[in-house]
Amino acid sequence: TVTSCGGNNLYSCGDNSYGQLGIDSTCYKRKFVNVLYTLECKKVVSVNSFSNSVTVITSENVDNLYACGENCNGQLGLNYRYGYETVFQNLFCFFISTIYF
Repeated sequence: TVTSCGGNNLYSCGDNSYGQLGIDSTCYKRKFVNVLYTLECKKVVSVNSFSNSVTVITSENVDNLYACGENCNGQLGLNYRYGYETVFQNLFCFFISTIYF
């Protein structure tokens, strides 16, 4: 589980087999821990959780996209296809208005 409590707060707990909690380990956490330090203390705008990975959008002048967790199929967008990331990786800086779904 990864959740934002508004502003500069991001917490995670639970299964962490692939580092999807973003706490720089793969240890299971029974209590919520603050993981915002890996996001450079920026305001959390959006949190998206997938089976074994998480993406977070932060905002401070320019928005940033971060991801962590399983990457065996390149699903984190890190330009490689193996393993996992235990801390949030900054994928790129972008303006939200240029993203199309």
